[in-house]
Amino acid sequence: MRVEIVAAPSKFLYSLLPSANYGVSGRISLHDNPIIPLSVEHTQRLLSDMKNIVARLPETGHAFYNALIGSLATTMIYDIYYFHSLVNATQPTTDRKVHVVKGLVAMLDSGCSRQHREVAYYAEQLNVSPKYLTETIKRVTGNSVSFLIESYTVPIIKDYLNNSELSISQISDLMMFSSLSYFCRYVKKHLGVSPSMYRETLTAKKEN
Repeated sequence: MRVEIVAAPSKFLYSLLPSANYGVSGRISLHDNPIIPLSVEHTQRLLSDMKNIVARLPETGHAFYNALIGSLATTMIYDIYYFHSLVNATQPTTDRKVHVVKGLVAMLDSGCSRQHREVAYYAEQLNVSPKYLTETIKRVTGNSVSFLIESYTVPIIKDYLNNSELSISQISDLMMFSSLSYFCRYVKKHLGVSPSMYRETLTAKKEN
């Protein structure tokens, strides 16, 4: 048996998901039953999708590399959802889960994590309990709500730290941390170094 795997950042893949509700509800059903029986024709189509991606992966110098790989990955994603839809009709009971997941992602996309990083806040905005939000997100994405919040928060912090015109204290205030020390601990936890050390590393890289 030969197994081929192509890995990509989850955020990149998530951006390629269909905008229709099936993009979320399909993930719920896939989580419950991840095995999709394929016909010979569909197997060949999926293999073709994979080969097309693998064939273009080495072209990192392509001016539109991300868009190129993204378009090929999107084709494969739509095919997978199509195969899945043939054997697993979306259950009506997932409608609420679809609304909750899409709502959370929409809030994070809008930059809410600049000021709000508590699960309870997002649960309140979505009119669900923290327990329901936690279980739903875990079921759909395989990750915790906190993980998703952090995955949006950390890049924002990095962008601020890359801006030398902002002091560390100003960044802490912009991100609405309760104290500078808490902000520094948060950065150390997620970046592995303190904010000042992170900036020193950036400076050293620029000088080299």
